[in-house]
Amino acid sequence: MRRAVCILLAALGLAGLMFGQETRSTLMGFVRDPQGAVIPNATVVITHVNTNTTVTLRTNETGYYEAPLLMPGSYTVSFEAPGFKKTVRTGITLQVTDRREVSVTLEVGGVTETVTVTGEPPLVDVSRTEAGRNLDDRSVRDLPANANTVFTIIRFSPGVNSGNPPTLLGPHSTQGGSSYDTGAGIGGNTWMIDGAVNDGTGRYTANLPSVDVVEETKVLTTTFDGSFGHSLGLGVAVQTKSGTNEYHGTASDTHWQQRWQGSTFFAKQNYYQNIANLRAQGKIAEADAAAARPIQPSGHSNMWTLNLTGPIQVPKVFNGKDKVFFSFFYQGEKDKKPEESSTYNRVVPTVDNKKGDFSDLIKVATNPQNYQLYDPYSTRPDPARPGHYIRDAIPNNILPGQYIQMGKKFYDNYVKYWPDPNNWFDKTKAPDTNPYLSINAPYNWEFNQFSGRMDLNAGTRHRFFGRFLQNHFFEDRADWTYDIVKGLNSGNTGGVTRDDQNGVVDWVYTWTPQTIFHAAMSVSNWSTAAAQRDFPYQFKPSDVGLPKYLDEKCGNKCYLPLMSVSGYTQNGIGGTPTKTYSTFWGYNADVYHNRGPHSIKGGIDFRRQIRSNHAGNNDGTYTFGNTYFRRFDDSGGIGYSPANIGLSWASFMMGMPTSITISNNDDFIVGNPYYSWYIQDTWRVNRKLTLTLSLRSEYELGATERWNRFIIDYNPNTRLPISDAVEAAYAAKPQPEVPASQFKVQGGAIYAGSAGARKRAWDSSLMWLPRIGFGYELAPKTVLRGGYGIYYDTTNVNAMSYSPNQNYFSRSTNPILYTNDANNIPVFNPLYSANGAFPTVSPLNDPFPVRADGTRFDKPLRDSLGAMATAGAGWTYPNYKYHARQQRWRISIERQVASHDVVEVAYEGTYASNLTYNNPSHKGVPSTYYNFTQTRNDTIPNYLSATVPNPFYGITTTGAVPSNANAIYPAEVRNNATLWGWMATNSLFTSPNRSRTALLFSTPNGNVYTPEPRFHSRTQMIAVSYTHRFSKGLSATAGYTWLRRMDGNSYFQGWHPDDPTNPQVPYWQNAGLAPHRLTGTFVWDLPFGEGRQWVHNKYLSLIVGGWTLAGTYQFQAGSLLGWGNIYFYGDPNSIKLEKPEIARYFNNAGCVASTPLAPGDTVVGSGPCTSGFEKRSNFAAGSYQYRFFPRVIDGIRNPGIAEIDGSVSREFKILERMRFVARMDVLNIPNHGILSGPDVTPTSSSFGQITSETNSPRRFVQIQARLRW
Repeated sequence: MRRAVCILLAALGLAGLMFGQETRSTLMGFVRDPQGAVIPNATVVITHVNTNTTVTLRTNETGYYEAPLLMPGSYTVSFEAPGFKKTVRTGITLQVTDRREVSVTLEVGGVTETVTVTGEPPLVDVSRTEAGRNLDDRSVRDLPANANTVFTIIRFSPGVNSGNPPTLLGPHSTQGGSSYDTGAGIGGNTWMIDGAVNDGTGRYTANLPSVDVVEETKVLTTTFDGSFGHSLGLGVAVQTKSGTNEYHGTASDTHWQQRWQGSTFFAKQNYYQNIANLRAQGKIAEADAAAARPIQPSGHSNMWTLNLTGPIQVPKVFNGKDKVFFSFFYQGEKDKKPEESSTYNRVVPTVDNKKGDFSDLIKVATNPQNYQLYDPYSTRPDPARPGHYIRDAIPNNILPGQYIQMGKKFYDNYVKYWPDPNNWFDKTKAPDTNPYLSINAPYNWEFNQFSGRMDLNAGTRHRFFGRFLQNHFFEDRADWTYDIVKGLNSGNTGGVTRDDQNGVVDWVYTWTPQTIFHAAMSVSNWSTAAAQRDFPYQFKPSDVGLPKYLDEKCGNKCYLPLMSVSGYTQNGIGGTPTKTYSTFWGYNADVYHNRGPHSIKGGIDFRRQIRSNHAGNNDGTYTFGNTYFRRFDDSGGIGYSPANIGLSWASFMMGMPTSITISNNDDFIVGNPYYSWYIQDTWRVNRKLTLTLSLRSEYELGATERWNRFIIDYNPNTRLPISDAVEAAYAAKPQPEVPASQFKVQGGAIYAGSAGARKRAWDSSLMWLPRIGFGYELAPKTVLRGGYGIYYDTTNVNAMSYSPNQNYFSRSTNPILYTNDANNIPVFNPLYSANGAFPTVSPLNDPFPVRADGTRFDKPLRDSLGAMATAGAGWTYPNYKYHARQQRWRISIERQVASHDVVEVAYEGTYASNLTYNNPSHKGVPSTYYNFTQTRNDTIPNYLSATVPNPFYGITTTGAVPSNANAIYPAEVRNNATLWGWMATNSLFTSPNRSRTALLFSTPNGNVYTPEPRFHSRTQMIAVSYTHRFSKGLSATAGYTWLRRMDGNSYFQGWHPDDPTNPQVPYWQNAGLAPHRLTGTFVWDLPFGEGRQWVHNKYLSLIVGGWTLAGTYQFQAGSLLGWGNIYFYGDPNSIKLEKPEIARYFNNAGCVASTPLAPGDTVVGSGPCTSGFEKRSNFAAGSYQYRFFPRVIDGIRNPGIAEIDGSVSREFKILERMRFVARMDVLNIPNHGILSGPDVTPTSSSFGQITSETNSPRRFVQIQARLRW
């Protein structure tokens, strides 16, 4: 007993995170004598062929043995019992998560005699409770795969829904590489590598394993095993390659060129249409030049890998054969290509503008007056228009030298990083759209990954393995000033960096011949941030002329401060990137025991998910607008509309920002633990029937934040210090819709851990998950299988991408540069200009001057506002209070029709409940205000959108009490500097008026949303699959899935469901999923050459030998088209066309005012519409409109998917154990584009037309060279 306790305590010391669902396999069976009687206590030795790892067991009193946790691979099994001949079974192959029965009948004889039996056991196992597909080594290695990742081929498994077009772009593309589900529409998937968590953030995988490191993969669509939990979706289990007693390895390089790839339909259409238009205009030279330019830009990629496996050996020191094995993998990728053409256009100043000469701007043909500079020192009241100002023009539009001198020390440090125009050839047009084309800006990817694994066989009772993985991705893009200086703008408006570390340690202990113990530890840490180069970080604010106190403010995270010039492209980064980490910790332990007809297993699984956000730093953003150089403060009564071009740049040169800001940001670290246990009994009732009975319990706690820096709750009954004043103000000016007695201003924030409040963002939940599965052998090699189970979704902080409510824990300092007087003339803050006149010294010399309280920067308010923190902002409870609950059932018939062929037909159903509806405390606009006709009525919307006196109005943006205040706040509010200062920044308190809807049909103090489990969903699926396991050079699969999901997760009308006049219940609607999905895969070694069926001649083999073909196919119908609340007159079934076209996808005929836009349009002028769609914007459905039109129409679907991928490879023998493989993959061979849906807005000019494609790749060609030994 002491020994057992010690082992258990050792296991519990393994801290890490493991999913209960195993990636390893199980062998089991019965040992009988020739009369069919069972043989108890027989010795069973299971040996891995390539490592000589052995597991020794004994049969129990029913003659049964079971060996779980076996690595996939080839095995031999020997059986011995006194009085019987020794029997050896060979040729047994285990795949990932396999359960294979190997039963034998021993012959009477001496133990020194041996009987050897060769051959695979049956592929159909009566005790298996799961459904899914194994991707064996050949499928993983040879099927065409973008980015060489095995996750590319997940979508070819029956029961897998690929709702979105495949957008896998590279080995870093974790979101595009894991956008698969079961079609149930809730929850997420379980991603595992060697049994360890492989989750990133937002339910996506953290890592896309390369085909070179993967041994096998299992795609689990349904299981009734009690060890599976924490998920409602797919289970994707990857087993990496482990070492063997022989050294093996691969080295490869995969290459593609951008110009090999197919172009989209619309890109080709625009390309050839442009050439045709130029020729039609007689511009032959330009047309020829356009035709000479390739339709695809330049660009290329190289991805290389190295994988080594074998025993660990040190000559004459250590021989690890049969004991210690290693596996090492490295992968690198570099993509080099130009930025997308849509990012080329940039706005920069002209050469003369950069010198202060803006005379070129007033020579443009269109509205040159808008580019005229006006002298800020000449500002005076406009004598012709009281309440406004006027300025004098600056002669010749040339900025005076003394003005330039004001900002010179700052300006000179920045102007050198601005390129000159390279696309401003027509000087009659203002350079305000695309004077600079950043055609050399990069769009490059760099990816590096390595992993190492070690397996240790410490005798026949102990097996260990450990693995560590790390990768780094950097996306270099948006660096539009690349030609001047590299890295200034990298990651400015795009580009990410990602890192992932993942490790696991695993121990299997054969406790007794009938009992096996397992424990594991693992950790995963995934992070992402904006990708930035080093160039901006070599600067401190003082390096560009700003004061040194800003150096102290930014500390060790300084960068080139951003000078943002309105109208021009942002040039520089706006702060250090915010980095988000998703970390997983925990552990699990399992025990497997056989007793009589029962195989019992149980386990515990403890986890902790942590999500942290390390806020970026900011050393100031200084914005320059056109305010100081415009003529009037308004249009001047002459339609004056000053440009930003020129005027904003003059402000920049002068060092006169129109706004200044600097932020002070807080971090957060949130996490929530999870505890579960399960027990399961696989009961072999008889030789034909097996039952699997399990009970699982999960306890998931609500999230906490390390420093309690967040709002966790809302008390609707809290009276606020403003309540009496606001209610009195409303009582003085009430509205007829809401009596003053019913207008209550109350409800406030509760901070975590404050005044006895809880620390968790939502309640913890205890869940029970009973499950039952069965397998019944209808006939030899034919099994009827089914089950029922309950599952719950997780609410862990990483899956939810949870960010706590940290309002006011971060804060910006925004010094007031000026205020406007009665004539709107800027009166400058005395801290920048003693007399309030336009400054003669740039504010940049001291942008954050010391204020009366002795500070320069505003500190975050954090929890100092107390209950007032949600005033006017309302509150939404975290949407994780209820765990989505799913009931799932399945029944199938599986038949092995040949030695390597299996066919399965299955029906599966689900019912999900506890789906959340965020119920607003306010009831919104009642249904009695809605328009219940199909004729537009703007009377009510206009009435509701009109403004009424705002009872909260009682303070100006400067903190003064306005003379026309509606609310007279008490001294306790006015004297609270923190609260009063915050109110001055909140429009709720500074706006004299408020819309009638916002005031009367919302909660006055802000809307509060409470999650309630009102919604439901149900699915039905039929899946048919065929699998031919690799034999005689061929493996193949085919699958068909029919899927239908009905969702009761919304309300048909726009008013509140609890409306007293017209209450609503959840509206059941077709979710619009693809109802039909057909897939197929094959790998075929052509039967010619050495080692194959035909043509063994040495010389002929050099020509026709060594070829392998592989391919995949998928067809998927499109999802149902969704419609808005529109007017349609007639039968909606008439909208469907028999032959939809890009230019007219459905019958889009309707009513127009004048010119017909589509076949069948009726010109009705301003008269009523009686047929088709209402296409006139002034007559279309408005706000608060009763919905007549359905949300979906059966038969009108978005475009579907039809894709064929192929691969051809040739193997060459270099040495006896070394092969070279040349390969080419072509993805989407027919170059079929996946079109976007048509425009469904009747008032749009493109209504009924498809005008774009998804970003799924068109035909994609890559070549590969691989060395294998």
